[in-house]
Amino acid sequence: MGPTPAFLVLLGAMWTCLLSAAPQAFPAPSISLIPSGSIIPGTNMIIRCWADLSGMRFLLYKVGVLDALRHVEPAGNKGEFPITNARQEDSGNYTCRYQTLDEPPKWSYHSNPVELVVKGIPSEIPTCQAKSSQHQPSP
Repeated sequence: MGPTPAFLVLLGAMWTCLLSAAPQAFPAPSISLIPSGSIIPGTNMIIRCWADLSGMRFLLYKVGVLDALRHVEPAGNKGEFPITNARQEDSGNYTCRYQTLDEPPKWSYHSNPVELVVKGIPSEIPTCQAKSSQHQPSP
Protein backbone atom coordinates (compact mmCIF):
# COMPACT_ATOMS: atom_id res chain seq x y z
CA MET A 1 0.00 0.00 0.00
CA GLY A 2 1.41 3.39 -0.97
CA PRO A 3 1.54 6.64 0.96
CA THR A 4 -1.73 8.27 1.95
CA PRO A 5 -2.95 11.39 0.12
CA ALA A 6 -2.53 13.43 3.32
CA PHE A 7 1.12 12.35 3.58
CA LEU A 8 1.73 13.31 -0.07
CA VAL A 9 0.21 16.75 0.50
CA LEU A 10 2.39 17.25 3.59
CA LEU A 11 5.46 16.05 1.70
CA GLY A 12 4.68 18.44 -1.17
CA ALA A 13 4.27 21.36 1.24
CA MET A 14 7.56 20.59 2.99
CA TRP A 15 9.30 20.22 -0.38
CA THR A 16 7.96 23.58 -1.54
CA CYS A 17 9.17 25.28 1.68
CA LEU A 18 12.59 23.69 1.31
CA LEU A 19 12.96 24.82 -2.28
CA SER A 20 11.67 28.31 -1.61
CA ALA A 21 14.36 28.75 1.07
CA ALA A 22 17.13 28.23 -1.53
CA PRO A 23 18.67 31.35 -3.12
CA GLN A 24 16.55 32.52 -6.03
CA ALA A 25 17.35 34.84 -8.86
CA PHE A 26 14.34 35.06 -11.17
CA PRO A 27 10.56 35.41 -10.88
CA ALA A 28 8.37 32.32 -11.26
CA PRO A 29 7.30 31.25 -14.75
CA SER A 30 3.69 30.78 -15.83
CA ILE A 31 2.28 27.30 -16.45
CA SER A 32 -0.77 25.98 -18.32
CA LEU A 33 -2.31 22.77 -19.64
CA ILE A 34 -3.27 22.31 -23.28
CA PRO A 35 -6.07 21.31 -23.45
CA SER A 36 -7.23 22.78 -20.16
CA GLY A 37 -9.58 21.01 -17.79
CA SER A 38 -9.81 17.29 -17.14
CA ILE A 39 -9.04 14.80 -19.87
CA ILE A 40 -9.87 11.16 -20.51
CA PRO A 41 -7.19 8.47 -20.62
CA GLY A 42 -5.45 8.22 -23.98
CA THR A 43 -5.57 11.97 -24.64
CA ASN A 44 -2.42 13.74 -25.83
CA MET A 45 -1.71 16.99 -24.02
CA ILE A 46 1.03 19.51 -23.28
CA ILE A 47 2.18 21.20 -20.10
CA ARG A 48 3.54 24.60 -21.19
CA CYS A 49 5.78 26.87 -19.10
CA TRP A 50 6.91 30.34 -20.12
CA ALA A 51 8.80 33.29 -18.71
CA ASP A 52 9.87 36.81 -19.66
CA LEU A 53 13.46 35.67 -20.24
CA SER A 54 14.76 33.73 -23.25
CA GLY A 55 17.49 31.11 -23.42
CA MET A 56 16.60 29.33 -20.19
CA ARG A 57 16.32 25.61 -19.43
CA PHE A 58 12.83 24.71 -18.19
CA LEU A 59 12.26 21.91 -15.68
CA LEU A 60 8.96 20.17 -14.91
CA TYR A 61 8.10 18.89 -11.42
CA LYS A 62 5.23 16.83 -10.07
CA VAL A 63 4.27 17.66 -6.49
CA GLY A 64 5.40 14.81 -4.24
CA VAL A 65 8.35 13.89 -6.48
CA LEU A 66 11.58 15.50 -5.33
CA ASP A 67 13.52 15.53 -8.61
CA ALA A 68 12.49 17.17 -11.87
CA LEU A 69 10.56 14.82 -14.15
CA ARG A 70 11.97 16.29 -17.33
CA HIS A 71 13.75 19.34 -18.70
CA VAL A 72 13.84 21.03 -22.09
CA GLU A 73 16.65 23.06 -23.53
CA PRO A 74 16.14 26.70 -24.50
CA ALA A 75 13.55 27.38 -27.16
CA GLY A 76 12.71 31.07 -26.92
CA ASN A 77 10.99 31.90 -23.68
CA LYS A 78 8.94 28.71 -23.20
CA GLY A 79 9.24 25.02 -22.51
CA GLU A 80 6.70 22.43 -23.60
CA PHE A 81 6.32 19.02 -21.98
CA PRO A 82 4.13 16.70 -24.03
CA ILE A 83 2.25 13.86 -22.38
CA THR A 84 1.19 11.31 -24.97
CA ASN A 85 -1.51 8.77 -24.25
CA ALA A 86 -2.24 10.22 -20.79
CA ARG A 87 -2.99 7.75 -18.00
CA GLN A 88 -4.68 8.21 -14.64
CA GLU A 89 -1.21 7.95 -13.05
CA ASP A 90 -0.34 11.24 -14.81
CA SER A 91 -2.96 13.04 -12.69
CA GLY A 92 -1.53 15.42 -10.12
CA ASN A 93 -0.23 18.91 -9.49
CA TYR A 94 2.67 20.12 -11.60
CA THR A 95 4.99 23.12 -11.32
CA CYS A 96 7.90 24.30 -13.39
CA ARG A 97 10.90 26.53 -13.00
CA TYR A 98 13.78 27.65 -15.19
CA GLN A 99 17.51 28.05 -14.82
CA THR A 100 20.41 29.68 -16.57
CA LEU A 101 22.80 27.50 -18.56
CA ASP A 102 25.95 28.89 -16.95
CA GLU A 103 27.68 27.39 -13.91
CA PRO A 104 26.63 27.69 -11.22
CA PRO A 105 23.07 28.03 -12.52
CA LYS A 106 20.69 30.67 -11.24
CA TRP A 107 17.13 29.47 -10.65
CA SER A 108 13.66 30.91 -10.77
CA TYR A 109 11.00 30.40 -8.16
CA HIS A 110 8.56 27.57 -8.87
CA SER A 111 5.42 28.41 -10.81
CA ASN A 112 2.06 28.17 -9.15
CA PRO A 113 0.83 24.57 -9.41
CA VAL A 114 -1.52 23.47 -12.14
CA GLU A 115 -3.69 20.36 -11.68
CA LEU A 116 -3.89 17.69 -14.34
CA VAL A 117 -6.92 15.41 -13.96
CA VAL A 118 -7.10 12.23 -16.05
CA LYS A 119 -10.35 10.38 -15.42
CA GLY A 120 -13.08 8.48 -17.09
CA ILE A 121 -13.13 5.71 -19.61
CA PRO A 122 -11.07 6.02 -22.79
CA SER A 123 -13.24 6.86 -25.75
CA GLU A 124 -14.18 3.93 -27.91
CA ILE A 125 -12.42 3.48 -31.20
CA PRO A 126 -14.88 4.30 -33.96
CA THR A 127 -15.86 1.32 -36.03
CA CYS A 128 -16.90 1.25 -39.63
CA GLN A 129 -19.92 -0.66 -40.68
CA ALA A 130 -20.09 -1.83 -44.25
CA LYS A 131 -23.27 -1.00 -46.06
CA SER A 132 -25.07 -4.05 -47.25
CA SER A 133 -25.28 -4.08 -50.99
CA GLN A 134 -28.50 -5.14 -52.52
CA HIS A 135 -28.18 -7.47 -55.43
CA GLN A 136 -30.34 -6.70 -58.36
CA PRO A 137 -31.80 -9.75 -60.03
CA SER A 138 -30.45 -10.40 -63.50
CA PRO A 139 -32.96 -9.66 -66.31
